[in-house]
Amino acid sequence: MNALQAVSKALQMKLAAFQKNPQEEDEEYLRGAALLAIDVGIIMNAPALITEAQEVISWIEEWTVEQLNEHAVEMEESYRAWEKSREPLYEAHRLAKAIVGREYNDPRWIGLVDAYREAFPTFIVRNSVFARLAPTQMAFRLRGFLSKAIQEKKLGRTPTEPDMLEGLSEAKARLQIQTLSYLERALPGFDFNGHPILEQQSEAR
Repeated sequence: MNALQAVSKALQMKLAAFQKNPQEEDEEYLRGAALLAIDVGIIMNAPALITEAQEVISWIEEWTVEQLNEHAVEMEESYRAWEKSREPLYEAHRLAKAIVGREYNDPRWIGLVDAYREAFPTFIVRNSVFARLAPTQMAFRLRGFLSKAIQEKKLGRTPTEPDMLEGLSEAKARLQIQTLSYLERALPGFDFNGHPILEQQSEAR
């Protein structure tokens, strides 16, 4: 076996190894071997070796394009699968908006603040407290609790309006716990949990 045959044999062995297991082989290493074979072919005036090496480089380029195309398809399929998996969440948010609306009016909270002001007339209640209890803010939080309550049920399907309505009482209970916790921090020294106002039924839907 002469030198040209040895170079050709080595190149074919590297190509075969790469084709057999491309994950374990280095594409650039194979390309480098082909470029080296071209240099050898030029120096030794061996057009057959040059052609062989160029064919290897062409194969590498075609393989690279195929890999990019396959990756693009996989990414697209993965994105579609992700979008489909998010459909129940999107529908839960949509239904929560439809059920709760943009405002959630529960007069008990302002009633508790008024009771606090009567008990502590010199205490200045900050505007941020009223902003926190605003109907739009309460609706935003209730929608979040409602969506979360449905997610925790793990229905395995897109939720329906009856599903959401079934979780509404749980969402309202969580909102009440959160709001009472906030009031206890913002307006200290008052028993909000034990106040009779809480026994009233909320007039909000």
